[in-house]
Amino acid sequence: MVGSWANLFMPRGKQPKDIAGYRCGRLVAIRPTTERQGKSVVWECLCDCGNTKYAAQGTLRRGTPKSCGCLPLPPPPRVIKHGVVGHPLYKIWEGMMARCHNIKNKDYPYYGGRGIYVCQHWHDPANFVADVSPRPTGSSLDRIDNSLGYSPSNCRWATPMEQGANKRNNKLFTINGKTLHQREWCRRYGIPVSTFTNRLNKGLEPLAALTLPSQRPRKVVT
Repeated sequence: MVGSWANLFMPRGKQPKDIAGYRCGRLVAIRPTTERQGKSVVWECLCDCGNTKYAAQGTLRRGTPKSCGCLPLPPPPRVIKHGVVGHPLYKIWEGMMARCHNIKNKDYPYYGGRGIYVCQHWHDPANFVADVSPRPTGSSLDRIDNSLGYSPSNCRWATPMEQGANKRNNKLFTINGKTLHQREWCRRYGIPVSTFTNRLNKGLEPLAALTLPSQRPRKVVT
């Protein structure tokens, strides 16, 4: 007759002498043997699959084993051993992952919130470090196409000027057969971007907006 496990959970020195009929997972204790494992009697158990299993009474009290071995083992947890926590590029990887995949990050609305994610290959920081090393002095990670995510084919190290020229709000203009970002055109012609933008909004062509003399009255020094 199958009894309750309740009377098994007592101090080790007071183990019940007869646990025949008690179930542990797929095992049912049948009869004790003359062998011992430490202070525990070894019991012959019958598994639901029909096989025999010998287990110490102490292990049965703790709820193990669950079967004769016929149950599949759970897959081991996936552990990434990247060894790059102390690498200079690890913080850059952390920031990239946070703004793309952590909804609590302050920059998430501008990245992950609008569909900018990190490719699966770069979820392992070791792959990221291997792909982008070395980092040129004074550069930062830049996406070539701002509508796409972070991946080896869409990222580069860029200077602050290159990054500024590659912002979403920096439009391209073709003047005299040459195409440049508006910031670069404004830099070459020596006018503020805001002035250039205002002139475009008033209907001027790009070249005229760049070359129109300033209408601001000069301050007269007396």
